[in-house]
Amino acid sequence: MSEAGFRERMVIAKSTKPPSSAIEHFTKLIDSGELTQDMRIQALFERGSLRRGSGLNPGGALTDFDEVLALNPAHPLAPNARIEREYVANDLAAIHARRASGRLQTLAAWFDDAWLMGERDVAAKRYQTSGLSPTKRQVSLLISDSYICTSGGEGDSVYKFGNPRSDLDGLRWCRAL
Repeated sequence: MSEAGFRERMVIAKSTKPPSSAIEHFTKLIDSGELTQDMRIQALFERGSLRRGSGLNPGGALTDFDEVLALNPAHPLAPNARIEREYVANDLAAIHARRASGRLQTLAAWFDDAWLMGERDVAAKRYQTSGLSPTKRQVSLLISDSYICTSGGEGDSVYKFGNPRSDLDGLRWCRAL
């Protein structure tokens, strides 16, 4: 792939919203088989950073940073990959420690941990069956992963109990989990 073509695809991937769609762009680029080693390192680093920063796939972020370091531990992005890898590893270790502690968590805190661990169906189902409303940020995550529908939806209303919130008006679970 030409340098100009690579730069163009990187700009498109970086500017794509939501983050899950941007990750798909990076994945297609990485899997294309057309990248030089340096291009692959750059794309892996950007995808890993997005996976870490968005909280969509910390395990995948670790894999991306590990591959960057395996491909070229002296690459200019390697120090940043080491730092971001350590952030992800620390986040995952904290989640494992909370789970092993036996302490109770609020539903919102439990959801956040489960979501980061990639347990999306389990996290969404717990909110759905509880009848409690996810936080605004969690609603956004659930919408972007098609658990909550802004129109239509085969499941119940997202709002059931507590103080009504305008951000939940018209939202339904896309399907029963």
